[in-house]
Amino acid sequence: DSLSRAITLIGTADLYSLALATSTPDAFGKLENYKHIDIHRFWRHSVNTGITARILADNCGYRHSEGFFLAGLFHNLGKLVILEQMPDAYLHVKAKLCADKAPWVIEREVLDYTYADISEALLKCWNMPSNLLDMVGHQHKPADALDPAFSAIIHIASRAISQIEYDDEIGYDYLA
Repeated sequence: DSLSRAITLIGTADLYSLALATSTPDAFGKLENYKHIDIHRFWRHSVNTGITARILADNCGYRHSEGFFLAGLFHNLGKLVILEQMPDAYLHVKAKLCADKAPWVIEREVLDYTYADISEALLKCWNMPSNLLDMVGHQHKPADALDPAFSAIIHIASRAISQIEYDDEIGYDYLA
């Protein structure tokens, strides 16, 4: 009875989001190259981006804002994929990070794609909804998205949280 009541109170969509949010870090918890990343900071950034995206979506009057939370949560999973599958490339990107150039520009220069591109491909393999793929895949160029406003929310949330979380790392102004 208490589980049924919890599902009724929370809602199935929010319960789904919560389940994904709590299980995703476990799926990436056994990284061999974890020494190259502060994984707790990574997940804090991801969760905060998801929360911020959901709040922005709610304030913009979008219904079903749990999708924005998931897009924010998953927006940078590609970083972990590259770290695990191509650690030398990850370290090359990390070494080139600087205050003068957006990290995603450096990713594209070094890898020919961004972490967002990899995140989108991973989410597609997981059979995530197309609007989620679009928000994640176009977070750096929302104008190119099928729904630019949705991708712009992820763009704004990610940049705001990056400014807070990563300002001390490279000095890049994420809000410029």
